[in-house]
Amino acid sequence: HSQSPLFLDATHPVLDSFIDETLPGDHSVVVKLIRGAGRLSAFLRRDPDLKIVHLIRNPLDVVNSALLYFSFFGDEFHSSDEPRFNEEAAARFGNMHRSTLELTEAGRSFEWWRLMNEAAFKSADEFPERLKIVAYENLTADLPGVMAEIVEFLGGEPDLIDESRLTRTIG
Repeated sequence: HSQSPLFLDATHPVLDSFIDETLPGDHSVVVKLIRGAGRLSAFLRRDPDLKIVHLIRNPLDVVNSALLYFSFFGDEFHSSDEPRFNEEAAARFGNMHRSTLELTEAGRSFEWWRLMNEAAFKSADEFPERLKIVAYENLTADLPGVMAEIVEFLGGEPDLIDESRLTRTIG
């Protein structure tokens, strides 16, 4: 993670290696990525068969969750991504970016959320047939309907969804 840019539109040796290890070419897999929204175009360029579902959630709920459990800058796992986030965001977004150095923790988290999702929307504009953005709130309001849309987007048969399994608790 720390060896490839946070915002990336093209292939990169470290990201390419991660994709090759994570996404085997001989069968379909589902992968959950956290902190990967700035690299979606790079993923899609690297693998022409890849489809991505990007889940976006209300920023207040996301920031609230982050404040309780983790930092968007990965401080609990490695040296902070905050300096490179600010450097890359300033280069990529110009005046849209606000440096996080003077912001509260909530403000820092919101800036991460805002620009990472801005990058995801840009990727979706570039790859509309391969990147679907789904609002978490829509998913929870109509789980069967939105899951059917996701399954269809991924090339599956929505009619085969067993709705009783969508609400079953696991674990």
